[in-house]
Amino acid sequence: MVPEAIDDITGYWEVQIVDDADATPSDAKDGRVKARVVFPSIGAAVSQLIAWGRRIEIVEPDDVRERVFASARDILERAAR
Repeated sequence: MVPEAIDDITGYWEVQIVDDADATPSDAKDGRVKARVVFPSIGAAVSQLIAWGRRIEIVEPDDVRERVFASARDILERAAR
């Protein structure tokens, strides 16, 4: 997540900042941090992750990431009509 999103996200959700030994130089340059966010359900996770938009990158779990992508595709298809 981008640094400016940390307060918004940690203010409402249980968050664990992850020490990522695999972080790339570009991650360090833009200040992104890797975090694990706990949601009460997959539906809540999908809705919230979509709302955060570009401020986050979904790394895992794959099923949540795929549901977010499917929802985003659906939104774009509806907007194109």
